[in-house]
Amino acid sequence: MRRVVCMLLGIAMATGLALILLGFLAHETALIYGLPLLAAFAIVDFRSGSLTHRQVLRLAAAALIGVAVIIVLQMIWSAPPEVTARNMLDQAPALAGDAKHQLWRDIAIYMAVGGSRALATALCYNVQMSARYWPEFFGCIALLALYALILPVRRHLSLAALVMWVPPIFMMLVANDTGRWLKLGMLNGWLLASFLLLRGVADAQLGPRALKLGALLICGLLAMGPTRHNTINDAYSRLLDRLGYPEHTALDVWMDSCDPEWRRVVYGSSTGTSPVRAP
Repeated sequence: MRRVVCMLLGIAMATGLALILLGFLAHETALIYGLPLLAAFAIVDFRSGSLTHRQVLRLAAAALIGVAVIIVLQMIWSAPPEVTARNMLDQAPALAGDAKHQLWRDIAIYMAVGGSRALATALCYNVQMSARYWPEFFGCIALLALYALILPVRRHLSLAALVMWVPPIFMMLVANDTGRWLKLGMLNGWLLASFLLLRGVADAQLGPRALKLGALLICGLLAMGPTRHNTINDAYSRLLDRLGYPEHTALDVWMDSCDPEWRRVVYGSSTGTSPVRAP
């Protein structure tokens, strides 16, 4: 019976890995958030004896090989950046007279095809131009810590750190939009808690004190307002306003300051149009 359980769990883990690698074809966050979550699941099942040492090694090897193969094939078969940019421009024509829409579109194309140049531009914004970067960075970590108290993962802090803190910290270091990384970290926390409950590792019934604390915290977080793509929540944004941290830099100012020739990545050697400024 134990062999059958191990075999079925191995198949489930392999299926999860296949889905993560498939998601990696669309966006790197599937890998950055998915692999730590799968690793946490494998650790729990390995500790309980449900997965064998050999199965864990095979899963790790398959992950490394799968990621390497995808990266190599993308390098070989992907169209040149200028071709991809041109296709994206053709498929998403700017709305007539809508400078804001055109700017957003052009930045999205730049980030998609710019490679290391786009990464440097994102880092430039975080380190040099965003006064709110570090307050939001640590605010994100603090909020995830509160969720570790709300969810039944407080006795599994190493696993919680692996799935809830490591991916958002990495993404906040190399990319923008803290709110997105925060929401995905919270999602990972909920998924880990559900897995631990299903495995019988976490307690479904919290003690009275823990239950009251969790209820107060979740009510407080809900009262702070929604998390948007680039903010912790509404209340935290208002707090930063009162503390004297300015709003996020305008997109066109950011791009022109960190990479004055960024439009060449989008339009080629000649932009074919005058620089667009959002109102």
